[in-house]
Amino acid sequence: MNLQVGATQFVYVTLKETQTLTSPNYLFRFVQRTTNAEVKFVKLNNTDVSAYKDRTSKFQFVINTLFPSAEIGEYYYYIYEQASTTNTNIANTGKLLETGMMRINPAAADVYGFTKYQTNNVFVTK
Repeated sequence: MNLQVGATQFVYVTLKETQTLTSPNYLFRFVQRTTNAEVKFVKLNNTDVSAYKDRTSKFQFVINTLFPSAEIGEYYYYIYEQASTTNTNIANTGKLLETGMMRINPAAADVYGFTKYQTNNVFVTK
């Protein structure tokens, strides 16, 4: 999963295969690999906009809203099913449905790119 600061993106995950609740809501938990900082939020079942809900789930992520102060870098992610629409306590969730890696990349304007080599080098020899 690759996300970019300042973007609105769709995220595709496979949650239906192992879920046990009929219409669960989903607790998304992200843990930064270096600092162990956590970001948690709930996505409601009715926000799954996938046309093929039996195969994949598709959620819209507004990165600056969901990750307002998150560091650029790599995160582990965990997605749990739950009946609650607001719970962010892992102990009160149901089954762990999916795990993986996610990366938050800098905004497009902050990405440095190569333009050209400096060609006016002067060498002095003795």
